[in-house]
Amino acid sequence: MRLPLGPGLGAHLDPDLRRATRPRPAGWLPLFGQADAAQQHLANQHVAPGDVLIFFGWFRDVEVEHGQFRYARRADVAGRLQPLAKDAVWPLRDYQAIWGWMEIGEILPATETAARHPWAAEHPHLITGVARHYRGANTVYISAPQFSLDSRVAGAGTLRYSNICRLTMQGARSRRWWTLPDSFHPQNTSRPLTYHPPSAWSDPAGGRVTLRSACIGQEFVVPINDGIQTWLTNLLTSAQPW
Repeated sequence: MRLPLGPGLGAHLDPDLRRATRPRPAGWLPLFGQADAAQQHLANQHVAPGDVLIFFGWFRDVEVEHGQFRYARRADVAGRLQPLAKDAVWPLRDYQAIWGWMEIGEILPATETAARHPWAAEHPHLITGVARHYRGANTVYISAPQFSLDSRVAGAGTLRYSNICRLTMQGARSRRWWTLPDSFHPQNTSRPLTYHPPSAWSDPAGGRVTLRSACIGQEFVVPINDGIQTWLTNLLTSAQPW
């Protein structure tokens, strides 16, 4: 359903990572709100200031037809669009990819956030009409000013797509099949990536590992190690901010 734009049409801007998205008050920093079971999972995993949140999502290529964007239907290995045939064998051009990050500078209950940081008052988790739907643990994460591993990188932001941001394996028949550095494998971390038992992982090979990512899960948490730290720093210094 398409709705006309107007002052009564809202949007849940969260995480709110881009300064240029809308006019900002002085002192603004990127924000992320969590509540209910999602927040409880982060709390149970002892997520704290100094930890880094990586935001990923489900994307699909688009094409222009008659002056309008539409999702590309199917493609062959050379990237040429093919008609959506009943017996088509080409993989769908959809995938999961990283699109943003935030190094946590501060974590506050929503009830305290506006009092300490008045510039944050318009975030969805601080608006009564939105927050009343949360059953508990309504929490706001505030970005650090800079990325602690490289001061040239902001504490939070969004990324333009490039292959370094892609999680889904090239040619995979499901967006759930990810390829990651082998430093993510459970044998190399002090605790496994949450929601991913040993059966979800391939054996490491050539410095990489294949993961069948969980079909339902909003927060996956893994302790950092040297390999993950190198991967993260390379991601944020090589990918182009948007």
